[in-house]
Amino acid sequence: MDRDLENIGRYLEGTMSPEEVKAFENEVSNNTALKEALEEEKTARNLITAVGRLELKDTFEGYEAEMESTLPKHQQEVRVIPLWVRRAIPMAAMIAVFVGVYWFMLGDDVTSDKVYTTYFETYEAPTALRDSQTDTPVHWNTAVRYYNEGKYDEALRNFLKSEEEDIPEYLIDFYAGMCSLSIEEPNYNTAVNYFLEVERGDNDYREQAMWYRGLALLGNGEKHKALAVFHTIVESQSYGYRDAQKIIKLNIED
Repeated sequence: MDRDLENIGRYLEGTMSPEEVKAFENEVSNNTALKEALEEEKTARNLITAVGRLELKDTFEGYEAEMESTLPKHQQEVRVIPLWVRRAIPMAAMIAVFVGVYWFMLGDDVTSDKVYTTYFETYEAPTALRDSQTDTPVHWNTAVRYYNEGKYDEALRNFLKSEEEDIPEYLIDFYAGMCSLSIEEPNYNTAVNYFLEVERGDNDYREQAMWYRGLALLGNGEKHKALAVFHTIVESQSYGYRDAQKIIKLNIED
């Protein structure tokens, strides 16, 4: 049992290798007791986090202000509230939080699509370039302008055309992947392929590409592949690792 508890802790903290994650999840699917222990640990950790964030002082002051506003104006200056009310308010607030978190933990699993929507944000726009010679990268700069304007279809077309302008290939692939995710109907598979190309090279966008590839896999419903990517991100503490830790701890539907 000690080994099971240790593995549960490592799984939830994102310190397992992708191979260990796969083996652990296979074991969980075939071991009812281990599955229950995992769910209990998730519930306990999320409950502790929620309660730790509860600011009873702010809650109490909010209740006081609300109660005061209902009094006649000449009584508002005194603000006399019975002792039992003062004691009951924070306790009631804490109970409400416990009950709310408890039922949330027992609720339906989160969908991959919902997690993707929650964590996806368009990456900052690249820089427009000016050539010191006579040629200016017209397609690249046009793509940047469209990207900034949120016109991702037009941006994608021009990013791809900028291959003729000696723009580093990893930059083109990264922003082509971002456009593929940002268009009205995201093309997850295409985005994954673009990000993989970025990750294969030695450049400044490898970590960002890995994070967005994980999100693209989630958006495409490929939970296990996505989680393997997020575990790698956590292990290396690379771009997005804190959010990757949060995603790993979620109950994502298969």
